[in-house]
Amino acid sequence: MIAASNWTSTVDAYSQAWSACLAEAISKPEAERALNEVAPLENYFSQEGNLEAAFTESGFSAVHAGAVDLDVHLSVEQFVEDREINSGGRLGRHLLGNDKWMNFRDGAITILRARFGDAVRYWRRALVVIGEKLPSPSGRGCEA
Repeated sequence: MIAASNWTSTVDAYSQAWSACLAEAISKPEAERALNEVAPLENYFSQEGNLEAAFTESGFSAVHAGAVDLDVHLSVEQFVEDREINSGGRLGRHLLGNDKWMNFRDGAITILRARFGDAVRYWRRALVVIGEKLPSPSGRGCEA
């Protein structure tokens, strides 16, 4: 058995505000480059049906394919911590260096808190596929 998941595309005010802060610090092309290098097919797999199709095309049968809706409630600090570990955040820390990154982080928290208050709440949908490998046509496993 194997499982995979991917977030659906979501545009929310919190993510847009974070992206604007990051783009100001490292430039929008750099932030986009980070995503394209780390997860080039993220947008493709964010569309319902594509994750399941990839399983099928790779010789797996889907045992389960579905979506899970998550209600996310975070403090602004937790939201920024979450953003720090995504591709843009990791590249930002690398490009800015630790000291400048910490200044950026503090500034982003201040901006987000001024705009949204102490907490953020949003909904995200995760696509989940569980599959199993189909037996080979000969009935045997891998052949040398």
